[in-house]
Amino acid sequence: MHKWLAIPALLQVSLVFALAASEVSAGVIAPNLPPGTPYQLLFVTSGVRGATSSNISDYNSFVTAQAALSPSLPSGVSWNAVASTASIDASVNARNNFPVYTTDGLLVTNALYHATILQRPFDQFGNGPSAAQAVWTGSAFDGQVDRGLGAIQPTTGNATDISSDGHFLQDTLNFQTSLLPLYALSSPIGLTPKFTAPNLPPGSQYQLMFVTSGVRDATSSNIADYNAFVTAQAALNPLLPSGVTWHAAASTASVAAFTNAPNTLPVYNVNGVLVTNSLYSFNISHAPTDQFGNKSTERAVWTGSDDNGYSDRPLGLSNPFTGNATDVSSSGHFLEDTTNSQTIPFPFYALSSPITVPVPEPATWALLVTGSAGLFVFRRRKHKTARTNNTAAGAF
Repeated sequence: MHKWLAIPALLQVSLVFALAASEVSAGVIAPNLPPGTPYQLLFVTSGVRGATSSNISDYNSFVTAQAALSPSLPSGVSWNAVASTASIDASVNARNNFPVYTTDGLLVTNALYHATILQRPFDQFGNGPSAAQAVWTGSAFDGQVDRGLGAIQPTTGNATDISSDGHFLQDTLNFQTSLLPLYALSSPIGLTPKFTAPNLPPGSQYQLMFVTSGVRDATSSNIADYNAFVTAQAALNPLLPSGVTWHAAASTASVAAFTNAPNTLPVYNVNGVLVTNSLYSFNISHAPTDQFGNKSTERAVWTGSDDNGYSDRPLGLSNPFTGNATDVSSSGHFLEDTTNSQTIPFPFYALSSPITVPVPEPATWALLVTGSAGLFVFRRRKHKTARTNNTAAGAF
C-alpha cells in the first residue's frame, strides 16, 4: 500500500491544512522606513506558467492573481510583471521609480533596471529567499526587450543572482512551454502627498506642473481624454491648491499643446522649485516632480508635440512624440524627444491654470504691523534698560 494511503483520513486532512498553512506562515514584513517614504515590492510568484502568449496583459493578470493569494500584502496596490514582449519593455510595463524591497522587508535594489541586485527576492507570502534559477522575463538586463515572451525561446532571469552582472533579468533561454515563475513589481507604496508653494510675494501669479505618477496610452485623438486623465491624477493629492484646473501639455491633430495648456507665467514644480519661465521656449531649468512631490525618473512622457508646443506626431496617431522629463537643458527634448507606439502606457505633463499667491487680509496685515511695532518697542526698551544698567554700574 502507498505510504500516503496508509495514513488515516483525518490525519491526511490535517497534513493538507498544515502544508497550506506553511506556505503563508512566514508573513509579509514591511520595510523599516520613515513614515511617508515611498518604495516598491518585488516577489517571485509561487505559481508557474508558460510563456506562449505575446500579450503582456496575460502576465500582468497572472502576477496580480498571485498577489491576491497573500492577504498580508498591502491593499490598494497594483501589480505588473517584470517582463517584456515584442511590443512592450519590462521597464515600461513595470515602472521602477523607488527602492525595491522583498516581501520580507529587505532591500533588493535601489534601481531595478540600472543597479546592483543586493538581495534575492521572496515569494508573495514572505517565504524565501527564492531559489528559482529561471524566471520568465523576456528582457535584457536594463528592462528592454531581448527574446520577448511569446517567442519560441524567451529570455529568463536568475532570481538567485546577487550581483551587478545583469543575470537577474537576463540569464539564459528556455522553451516557451516551460512552466516557470515571474517577477511581480508593485506600484509605489507609501506615497505621502506634499505641496510647497513657491516663495513669491503676495499677489504674484504662477503655474504648477507635474509628471503624472499614473500612466496611460495615447490611442485617443480627443484632447479631453488626456485633460480628464491629468485632472484625476491631480485629485490624488488633496494638498494641491484648490480651484485650479489642469490640462495635459499635449497635442492632438486638432489641438496644439500651447493652446490646450497655455503658459503665460513662470512654472514651478510641486516642491516650489522653478521649472521654467516659459514652457514652450526650450529652456528647462529644473525637472518637474510627480503630483506628490517625488522626483520623477520618467524618460518618456506623452506630448505629441514639438519643442514649441505645436502638434508634431500628435496623440492618436500610430507613433506619437514623447518628451523626456529628465532632460533639463535648452535642447528641446523635454517636449520632443522620440516616438513610441501609441499603445504603450506613459505618463503625461500636467499644467495648472494660473495660481495667485494669497494676499493677507487687512486684519492680518494690521496684526502683523502691530506685532512688528510691539517687537520694536520691546527691543528698544530692553536696549535702553541695558544702557541704564551699564551707566549705573560704571558709577561705582
